[in-house]
Amino acid sequence: MRYFAIGLLVVAFAATGVWADLSSSAPTKIQVPYYGGTLLNTPADEQGSRGQVNISGIRDLTLEASPLPVRQYFEERGSQNPPSILWGTDVLVGSRSNPGINGQLAVDHYARNGEMYVSVKIPKTGSDYSDSIHVYRSTNGGNAWALWNYATTTSGVGHFRSIDMVAGDTLIHMFIVHETYGLYMARRNPDAGNLWFWTPVVTGDSILEVSAVRSTAVPYDLFVSVLVSGTSGRGIYAFRSTDLGLTWIDRNYVSAGIRNSPKISTAGDNYFYISYMIGTAADTETVRIGRNTSNLGGTWVFNDVDVAGEGDWTPSVAGARTTPGTSQSAWTIWRHMHSNGRADVHYATSVNGGATWTQSVWPPTNLYAQVDDRHPLVKLPYENDLVRGIASIYPPAVFDSLVYSFARATSPTTWEERGIHNDYTCTGEFGARADYSSLTSGGWIAYRQYGSANIWSDAWNHTGVEKGVSVTLGSGFALASASPNPLSKSTSIAFSLPKSGSVDLAVYDIAGRKVATLAQGTMPAGSHEVSWNGADAPAGVYLYRLSFEGKTLTNRMVVVR
Repeated sequence: MRYFAIGLLVVAFAATGVWADLSSSAPTKIQVPYYGGTLLNTPADEQGSRGQVNISGIRDLTLEASPLPVRQYFEERGSQNPPSILWGTDVLVGSRSNPGINGQLAVDHYARNGEMYVSVKIPKTGSDYSDSIHVYRSTNGGNAWALWNYATTTSGVGHFRSIDMVAGDTLIHMFIVHETYGLYMARRNPDAGNLWFWTPVVTGDSILEVSAVRSTAVPYDLFVSVLVSGTSGRGIYAFRSTDLGLTWIDRNYVSAGIRNSPKISTAGDNYFYISYMIGTAADTETVRIGRNTSNLGGTWVFNDVDVAGEGDWTPSVAGARTTPGTSQSAWTIWRHMHSNGRADVHYATSVNGGATWTQSVWPPTNLYAQVDDRHPLVKLPYENDLVRGIASIYPPAVFDSLVYSFARATSPTTWEERGIHNDYTCTGEFGARADYSSLTSGGWIAYRQYGSANIWSDAWNHTGVEKGVSVTLGSGFALASASPNPLSKSTSIAFSLPKSGSVDLAVYDIAGRKVATLAQGTMPAGSHEVSWNGADAPAGVYLYRLSFEGKTLTNRMVVVR
């Protein structure tokens, strides 16, 4: 007999180890300097209005000496006026334990009020392998995060194989696959207490992976796909709940053989899609899409969208909310391996409800067989028909940047506002995540910093970023936000030095060209302030970088006209 410890209530369960709900004060809001990746602007309204700037396609990627860590060249179309709202400086979600190379992220948003959630699976190794899951919450659009829940197995009980999370409009649902006891779901009302209520979905040590979603029309309906090991390989099943996960019905067989990495998506008109890989060896894998048009009832129809991969990885799928289903758009994206050992991102679209698919290289990366792209993902929110796609790219000598873009159901092959928004190098060891929130009025991302316990987030429409972030200047090395920001004429920039030394403070445009030098030479320790007259500078986004004894801090400002 195992037990769950949930808050102050201990519940006997026959299927897992000890779980603890721990309280924690919110971590300090951190507005971090810009070290890696390239920050790009996003138009004024990701939900509809196109704004005044359209950065929509990568022309090439050149790695060369540059004032910025990575130099990106993009084809710009339209007015050079800046957007009214930009992606912000990355905010620390949490940093409690290093998830290593086998960690996992799951994200979602609470439909009732837009609260954002990030779950981190942290595997442990050695004789005391007590895995844990940290769940963080932001109630202000990702500007600050606090540990919301914590779960762990008792010492030596076993590992978590897979996690996923679904946030509806009444409850938060956490799905966990334990290597011995199978798939369990925990429910919690974020507005009432801190108790989790646990329900077995499917038990046994044969459950390998889980993917979970909720209905687009009925928030109480939940759906999961599971990968199950058997004597003849690994098969895929789907389950449905119509009562917020209390009971699970309609065990639906999808496919059997050698199957891997199933991901499920709901769509409009009771359509469902499952993406997965098939094959008997690493160099014979095929990306396949299963389509169900009867709310998981009836039969599945299958399409192979890539049969030429040299070991493709981790496809994901998303379907639009359009009805009737026969005219809805759908997307799938995956890592396509080539015989030269390189990998790029491919995707396929359907405009007839998954009846037929057309595949190509994913335009936001558009680097055929040249780099090592990893962990692509597409996701549609429940509120609109904007699909968001992300992937980690690993060009030579630059460890990786997180590419973000979105497409619309009305133009599914047009990927807009391609940008790299991670301020830190993101891990290529497990995937980042993207989602939507009403608190940001657009998309947001979460990722793990490479080789670190740090989990970071960034969001479109970060409040406070363009208005200036408060930084305490004193004896340390710090760079404050420009004030005012945005600016039309002049602005002041404050910074502090821990000791006397050589300083270089300069302003760059978004392409990496130096615009002005604000301070250069030896300066004493303490606080300093300089000004920049941007009256003659073209409207747009500018970066200002402070270098001191091998260390660099970078912030950004916006010139408006």
